Amino acid sequence: MKNLKLFFLVFSLYAMNIFATDINPVVPVRATDQLRAEMIDLIGKRCPYEYDKDECKAYVLFKVNINGEIEVLNVISANKKAEPYLKQKLNNKIVERPPYEVDQIFNLPLRIIRE
Repeated sequence: MKNLKLFFLVFSLYAMNIFATDINPVVPVRATDQLRAEMIDLIGKRCPYEYDKDECKAYVLFKVNINGEIEVLNVISANKKAEPYLKQKLNNKIVERPPYEVDQIFNLPLRIIRE
């Protein structure tokens, strides 16, 4: 009888776990080549570099709304000055060729090298 109670307890926890999972998780998609090229033109080559490094690395999570404006959701970078710089350069800028799906989350990996 004790084993039967334990079995029902484990089964009920397993069933709750299955029903609690997210069926359609949001997975960021890499930016398309045309969209990436437009955004790189908007950013330019003057990323705020750290003193001891010759490159600026960052990951930009963004989406393009129905009006074709870029909405920066998050900037991930070890360089603390990169986040406000990239948000200022990209937020609310209009792209000429918006992606096919509106409000889809994109991931833009950046690596800007000092010349």
